[in-house]
Amino acid sequence: MRWWMLPLGLVGLVLLAIVVGVVLLTIQDVEQQKEFITKKISEKTGRELVIAGDFELSISFSPSITADDITFENAAWGSRAEMLKLGHVEAEVELFPMLVGDIRVKRLILEDLDVLAESNEDGVGNWQFGERKKPEGDEESEGGGDLPVIEDLRINNALLRYQDGQTGERHVVMISHAEGSSQEGEDVAFALEGIWNNSPIDASGTVGAGDENVPLALSIEMFGAETKINGTVGDPEEFEDVSLDIRIAGERLSDLNVVAGSFPPIGPYTVQAHLSDGEDDSFILDNFHARIAESDLAGTLTLFKDERPRLTANLTSSLLDLDALLTENKAAGTAEAQDAGGGGEGSAVQQDSTAPRIFPDEKLDLAALNEADADIALSISDLRYGGLSLRDAVLGVKLAGGVLTLDPLRARLADGSLGGTLELHSQSQPPKLRTKLNLSAVDLAAIRPLFDLSEVVSGPLDLDVSLTGQGRTAHEIAATLNGRVDMLIGAGTIPNEYVDLIAADLLRFIVPGSAETDGARLNCFVARFAIKNGIAVNEALLFDTALTTTAGKGTIDLGREVADLTVVPRPKDPALFSLAIPVVVDGPLTDLSYDLKKEDALLGLAGSVLGYALLGPFGVLIPLVSAGTGDENSCVTALEQPAEEARPANQAPETPDEAVEGIVDDIMDIFD
Repeated sequence: MRWWMLPLGLVGLVLLAIVVGVVLLTIQDVEQQKEFITKKISEKTGRELVIAGDFELSISFSPSITADDITFENAAWGSRAEMLKLGHVEAEVELFPMLVGDIRVKRLILEDLDVLAESNEDGVGNWQFGERKKPEGDEESEGGGDLPVIEDLRINNALLRYQDGQTGERHVVMISHAEGSSQEGEDVAFALEGIWNNSPIDASGTVGAGDENVPLALSIEMFGAETKINGTVGDPEEFEDVSLDIRIAGERLSDLNVVAGSFPPIGPYTVQAHLSDGEDDSFILDNFHARIAESDLAGTLTLFKDERPRLTANLTSSLLDLDALLTENKAAGTAEAQDAGGGGEGSAVQQDSTAPRIFPDEKLDLAALNEADADIALSISDLRYGGLSLRDAVLGVKLAGGVLTLDPLRARLADGSLGGTLELHSQSQPPKLRTKLNLSAVDLAAIRPLFDLSEVVSGPLDLDVSLTGQGRTAHEIAATLNGRVDMLIGAGTIPNEYVDLIAADLLRFIVPGSAETDGARLNCFVARFAIKNGIAVNEALLFDTALTTTAGKGTIDLGREVADLTVVPRPKDPALFSLAIPVVVDGPLTDLSYDLKKEDALLGLAGSVLGYALLGPFGVLIPLVSAGTGDENSCVTALEQPAEEARPANQAPETPDEAVEGIVDDIMDIFD
């Protein structure tokens, strides 16, 4: 039984008690009549019914009852003593149908009604009565029987409240006025005005007479949306042979949050479709069109009503802006992360405990993947997510037996392409993830929202990722990853303004002298990592510019989220060869630090000065020979560029004295 049907169900119990005592009560006084009815209902439900006010019972071919100040006891564990309070009730029933168990109410008036429907922590509802027994052999029955047929209904000033003891969900419905009428052979007409969770309700409509091909016309305004349903239902009791046109329109999605969800304040929105029956016990939504702000979606959806629901869909979109559609959820997540991470003065003192994480420890909610199956094909001309703009995206989503598969996943990104697959086994213990991602010839500017490098470094990116992992949180998965990551950034530039901006920073160490040029020309950047049990081991790390070739090695611990890398710049200009000093990059991934190996810096400086003192101009060549010019098997194109190109065309080569003097100045600047 739906919680909002409780008032009619309870009234049905009262009327049923009348049936039992209708003959006996013809010879008894009013107080005996009241006592008989309250006793019978209390015996049937295990709850006490009290009629404290006036009570009248008229016995005729149309028995009627009038009563005031009625209360019905709540479950023993309930949050208040009464489940129902009713200021005034009037009911008139047909006698002869009632004698055979068919309750037909000619008139029912309810005034000042207050109903509380609630469940406890075990999911037991207060509408489940202790003394009620299921019919033998009927495991599905709740013992409620059929609701009475009401020909004329009027409700004034009603309050219906629902609260779920397991989820904390709450609803409050206030009905200022409702009325409905149904005469035999005529359409049922109804109208209702009220408020649901502070959202006004204005509903009206008609339901055709008969048991077959019943016409339906409903208009409902609630939660800021206007819903219109028109069509026919072949079998109303089984809801079969359905042919309905449905249209829902509103100004803001966030208006729906009063009843459920956490939608962003965007709009307007419209959803319309034709609902009909399909084969294999299914419903079909065809001619489906949805528009939310600038986003749109169209196609056909089919829902199979198996023991395990299954959804199939073939959908297209000219624009799907997930950044706009998911704004509210992302904002909420950010706020929660800030609350969890602390802040304000003194937070730096507890840096280890409050430092932000790349891979959060919150348990992933995968329960929904086990509730249904799906097979969805999406074709999107413009897909926006995470600040990215993907063109001609094709996405296949399959969900079967708790296994989520994204395949295919492909799109154009700027002048390059993106492709990948994902497989998530939610029922495994722990859940298992397998994913592949490929970016080919994607300009760094296109992925700036993910990695803000485009203003500092420009060039095309090739990326190959192949990983497997397992865990109940993103952190657990990261700590168990196995696979590899290969990255290549092709020819590009490091603009001079950024060289100047961070000249005393990491770039100043690995591209010494770049501030004196019009910009450090990037020949290539190569990074290859093999990952085992969450530890990424560097197999190749090369950063080649017109001035230097920088090589590196080390590890990244994804579980602990710390790095331990060493990079060594090897200048191509003899004037800078003494700056071939290792740079250590380490610390938390969210706050990396880097520093020179100072002992190596001093040795480099001493060797340069001593070499010049002993050998004169030839002394400057010794460290250069030992530094080398890079790995000939890596980034061959970059290494083929002549070292002379590192110096601006309008600048004369330095003399050995100038070179040594510059070396000393450079080293002292670094240590200062």
